[in-house]
Amino acid sequence: MKKKLNGVFQVNIEDVVKLAMDNGVTFIPVFRQFFPFFYDNLMEVNPNMTNEEFKLCALLKLGFTTKDIAEYNHLAVRTVQGRKNRLRKSFNIPSDTDLYIWIENF
Repeated sequence: MKKKLNGVFQVNIEDVVKLAMDNGVTFIPVFRQFFPFFYDNLMEVNPNMTNEEFKLCALLKLGFTTKDIAEYNHLAVRTVQGRKNRLRKSFNIPSDTDLYIWIENF
């Protein structure tokens, strides 16, 4: 539920998750408002991060499974698996490191 505080609408985590599930165009701006340092912290690790990589990181940060990401973005599960593997390479994440735990550290 949004509420106005000091003239600015505040969102809660349920709003962010709902936007992600709806694949809404405002998902990324609202996510960045809710997690203000997440983007900058990721950019420190990989300054060449793409918008799609950031969106995938955001969905992982929210705890979405591969199947969830595929369903909400109208993709095949295999496509999401491939994107997660490319994300690992892009950020130099070892294969024995849990991606969700790695993302949570940001």
